[in-house]
Amino acid sequence: MKTKNLLGVLLLFTFTFISCDKEDEEGRKITDYKEYVLTVASEMKPGVIWSEGRDYLKEVYPVKKENAEGWDALGGIGGFEFENGYEYRIKISETSYLDYSMGQPAWTEHELLEVISKEKKASEGLPKHFIPEAFYKDKFLPKYRYAVEADNKEVIEGDLKNHSILPLEYHYFYYAHSEGPKWLAIKDDISVLGTAHYKSKYPDAGVKAVVVSYAIEKN
Repeated sequence: MKTKNLLGVLLLFTFTFISCDKEDEEGRKITDYKEYVLTVASEMKPGVIWSEGRDYLKEVYPVKKENAEGWDALGGIGGFEFENGYEYRIKISETSYLDYSMGQPAWTEHELLEVISKEKKASEGLPKHFIPEAFYKDKFLPKYRYAVEADNKEVIEGDLKNHSILPLEYHYFYYAHSEGPKWLAIKDDISVLGTAHYKSKYPDAGVKAVVVSYAIEKN
C-alpha cells in the first residue's frame, strides 16, 4: 500500500513538472484581439491606470466607443500622435496577452490602425478627471501652520484660519505628463484645481504653469 501511494505521488509530481515546463515553453500568448473605432477628446485629463500591481496617476485619453454616451479613460495608444485642441475619430486594435514569465502576466495593448478624422474643436461633456474616490479619499490633507507677530494678532490669525492660502479640504498630487510633472488638487468629481484646470478655465490667458507651495505629511 505504501509503495502504491509513493508511486502515485511520484507520478503526480512528474505530471505537474512536465505541465509547468510545457506552459513555460509556450511563452507569450494572445488571448483576445479586436478592432473598433473610437472618438478621442480634444484634451487629456488626469486619471488612474493600473500597471505592475499598483495604480498610477497620469494623463489619460478621454475616449468614446461608437454609440456610447459617456467618456471613458484610455491610458495609451501605440503609434498615436495626439495634438491638443483636436477631436479625433480613430480605428485601433486591442490585443490581450498572457505570459507567465512576466511580472504582470496578463495585459492589454492598444495600437493605432487608422486616423479617420481630425477636427479642431473643444470636446463636450468631458469630466474634470478620471480618478476614483477610492484613490484619493484616504490621502493626507495639507497641514496649515502659521506664525503671527502683531499687536493685535487675533485679527490676523482669524483671517488666516478663515482664508487659507490653499484649500485645506483638497488632496494634492503630482502626476506624469508629456510636458513634465504637473500638480493636481482634488476634492470630488467637480472640485478640481491644477494647471490643466486653469488652462481650461482661462483659455485665453496663455497659462504655462501654476506654482504653489504647501506642506503635507508624507505617507
